[in-house]
Parts: sequence; C-alpha cells; structure tokens
Amino acid sequence: MTTNLLAPLIVSAGILATVGLYVGCQGSLDEIIPKPDMAMTLDAAPSVDSMPGVDMGPPTYVADVEPVIQASCALSNCHATGGNAPTFIVGATGADLMTNYMTFNSNSNTGAPMNSDMLTYPLGMNGHGGSKVFTMGTADPRYMTWLAYIAGGEVFQ
Repeated sequence: MTTNLLAPLIVSAGILATVGLYVGCQGSLDEIIPKPDMAMTLDAAPSVDSMPGVDMGPPTYVADVEPVIQASCALSNCHATGGNAPTFIVGATGADLMTNYMTFNSNSNTGAPMNSDMLTYPLGMNGHGGSKVFTMGTADPRYMTWLAYIAGGEVFQ
C-alpha cells in the first residue's frame, strides 16, 4: 500500500497559514504545496528510524528552547546577569532553569505566537538592542523551533 506523505505537510501548511507565515504570499496554498502526483510515497521515502538525530516530537523548553537561549541570548553582554538586559541565568539548572522558563513564557503569546516578544525581539524588532539574532521563516531552525514551541502551548519537558 502506498501512502501520500503530503498529509502532514498540508496540516503543517494550514497551521503556518493560521499563524500568518503566508501573509503577503502571492497565489494560493495550492501553488505553494506540491501536487499529489509530485509527492514522495512511503515506498520511496527513507524510514524516520533510519535518520539519526530526527526527533518527531513537539519542541519542549528544556530540550529545544533553553539551548538556544544559552547559545544566543544568555551572553555576558546581553541577557545574562551583568549584561545590558539581564533576564536569563547562564548555565541554568534546577530552580534557575524554571526561572528561565517562566521568563521566556511571560514574554510569549500563545494566542498569537508570531507577535510574541520572544520572536519579535530576536528578529530585530521592537527596539532590540542586540539587533537581529534570528531570521523569520523556515530558513532559521531556531525561529521555527520557538514558533512551534509557543504555538504548541509551551511544554517544559
């Protein structure tokens, strides 16, 4: 039996359209999403099990968000203690990790994820003193991870 792999893509496209990623696109989603006759089938697709490092679960704070904060935000001259806008704890574990989680979530908007300060500020919007850290859209996996995390309800672990 051959199964069309477009179903998750179409669902994803619908979700992305809902949160506004297709705002300003010319044409319809039918023009953006490949037609079924162009789709790869399970018979031809590699197994997810054969792709090392592929995590098909939704993003969580500890596994997916905090590492980006530590690498891109909680820096000595930025959002770490003693920085220009201290909001995150460097190398957070235990209670400090929960503090970072609460800080992130208090600057997120699950009702309109793309309007969250945690996405707009790293895009260089709203007067972010650290300029542009992320690129909007699918080209930047950090942005897409944070968008999916916020849209998915901000799961800690």
